[in-house]
Order: sequence, then structure tokens, then C-alpha cells
Amino acid sequence: MFKRRDIPPLLLLLFMIILVMVTVSQLLLIRERWNSHGYASRLQYELRELDVSIAQLVNAQTHHMNHTRALLHFRRNMRRFRQLLKSEADKQNGTNASQYCPEQPPNIIGPLQFDIVSEMQRFTMAQAAANNSEVKDGGSWSPSHCMARHRVIVIIPYRDREQHLVLMLAHLHPFLQRQQLDYTIYVVEQYGNQTFNKGRLMNAAFLEASKERYFDCSIFHDVDLIPEDTRNMYSCPQQPRHLSVAIDEMRYRLPYSNLVGGVFAIRVDHFLKVNGYSNMYWGWGAEDDDMAYRMLHVGLRISRPPSTIARFKMVPHTKRKPTEGNKRMKLLMTGLSRFRVDGLNSADYRVMGHRKLRLFTHLLIDVGPPPLGFR
Repeated sequence: MFKRRDIPPLLLLLFMIILVMVTVSQLLLIRERWNSHGYASRLQYELRELDVSIAQLVNAQTHHMNHTRALLHFRRNMRRFRQLLKSEADKQNGTNASQYCPEQPPNIIGPLQFDIVSEMQRFTMAQAAANNSEVKDGGSWSPSHCMARHRVIVIIPYRDREQHLVLMLAHLHPFLQRQQLDYTIYVVEQYGNQTFNKGRLMNAAFLEASKERYFDCSIFHDVDLIPEDTRNMYSCPQQPRHLSVAIDEMRYRLPYSNLVGGVFAIRVDHFLKVNGYSNMYWGWGAEDDDMAYRMLHVGLRISRPPSTIARFKMVPHTKRKPTEGNKRMKLLMTGLSRFRVDGLNSADYRVMGHRKLRLFTHLLIDVGPPPLGFR
């Protein structure tokens, strides 16, 4: 008969380990299925809530975009009238240049050479201010020996990127001065820790700037992009102009034809025509694509400088997590049906701070909590 043999302890231990691993893997699989089911249910719920928010916006008693355009045009005309009176008085007193600056600014030097990594380690806001002593408080500058052909504002949406801001201001001020622009830089920061809303911040900055300054066009500028070539003109284009065509992180290639994100220039009358940016994109992404669709819908087109000139370096940073694709697609697909009521005429915000600092005007804006579907 067979003799009884004991199982070796090492083999028994190995068997127990395998059994535990199989059991744990099965439990993890079950948990993953439950989490997946929970995520899908939550996403479906939030999409339904998003539908409610869109319907509420469309049905709200919002001022017609033409009413907002008329109000802003009146405000602009009054500021332009006051500016002309002041310029005429300055001419009579001999304190203002009477000739326009040349169409081709003489100080354009072409490509710029700089190292972002080393500059991030050594630049401070005090150094940037010392290097730009001619800039007026609030971030304004204009040529002293001629009249600028273009009056622009630069709007920079901002949150928690101080070193990026310092580096960009150190480069942007001399860059704009070489182009002989009459400009003011606005840094618009979101108040509190709610979900970021870039579109609403840009609308708020545009509306607040129009209360205190006459300008021909706006440059919407990401804080992490540094221009590489002074021939990339930040002036007022005949058609909306996408300036950041070639970015080093994207191998200096344009990802897709309708892109207008990054650095974007648009005339005031065109911005009013599309009713500004949508206010409904909470989180990162797609508000710029929505703007492109608005422009094409009203008969504008996207213009671009050559990619050999419209080059930018991106300051290294950790990327934000984008909003779920389903939500972005729903908003993009419904964008044209609501652009007349979703934009400048429905930008709901509160100004929590308005300060003229050495190199920029700082706007602290409370955009409120995100609506149903984005919480």
C-alpha cells in the first residue's frame, strides 16, 4: 500500500500565497466593476444636471447681446471722446507727439534667444519691475515720440502660477514696447478655490477694462507662453488672429485647424459680435474651441502668422486634469444654439479686488460656484 507522505512546509506556504493572491485579485476586480458602474451612474446624473443648467440659461431673462453691444459701444465712444480731448490739449501744450508711429516698428529684431529654465530660477517680480522702469503703474505703456497705431489690452487668466507670471511679464513688456503699442496688461485671478472658469474670467476682465480704458483689440494670453519672435505682431488684426501657432512642447506644429487657444488677438467689434466667450466651461479645456465655432458661425475667419514667426516657448508646469469629454462635447454641440445668451451679456461675477500694481492691473474675480453638472 501507499505510504503517507507529509507535504513540505515550503510548498504549503507557496500554495497559501497563491490562494491569497487569487482571492485579492478577484476582490479587486469586483470592486473595479462596482466603481465603474458608480462612475457611469454619476456621469449620467451630471450630464442630466448639465442639460438643466443649459436650459435654465437659454430660458433666462438675459439682456439681448445687441443691448450689451450698444452699451459697450457707447462706453467706448465716450472714452474715445475724452481721450481725443486730452490728446488735443496735450498737443497744444507741446506734451504729446503728433505723428503716428511707423507702420513697421524700427526696433523689431526677429527671433529672441533665452533659456526658460535658468530664468525661472533667477527672476523675481522686483527684478522684472526694475528692468521695466518706464512702465506706468497698472502695466501701461505707450511710445513717447510718436502716437501708437494700435491700442491693445492683454488679458492673462491666472491661478497659482506666480513664477510663470513673473517670467512672462519680464519678457512681454519689452516685447510689446518694441512693437510700439499703446497697451495695458490685465492679470485676472479667480477668487477662492472653486472650479476654474477661464471663459468667465476673460469676459469679466474685458468688461472691467472697458470701464476704464479705450482700446481697439484684446489679446487673450495664457500665462505659460513666452513669444520667441518680435515679428509676431500683437496689433489689431482685420480678422481674429491666432498668434501661438507653433509651441515648442507641441514640436512647433499646429494640432488642428480651428485652434485659437494659447495667445489670441481679436478686435473689440468682433468680440462683441460673438458675445465674448462662453461662461459654461468649468474646469480645463474647450472654451477656446467654442470661441472658434462662434467666430466661424458669424462669418469671421481665423488668421495666423507664419509658423516660422508665431513661435512660443511653454514654461514647464504640471498639467491640469481636463473636464470629462462627454461634458465638453455636450457643451460644444449646443454652443451655437446658446451663444446669443451665453457670453458677455450673461457673465455673472463680482469684483473682489482691483489694484494697479507695478507691471499689471490685478483683477480678483469671484465667478461663483459651478452650476449643476460641474460640482
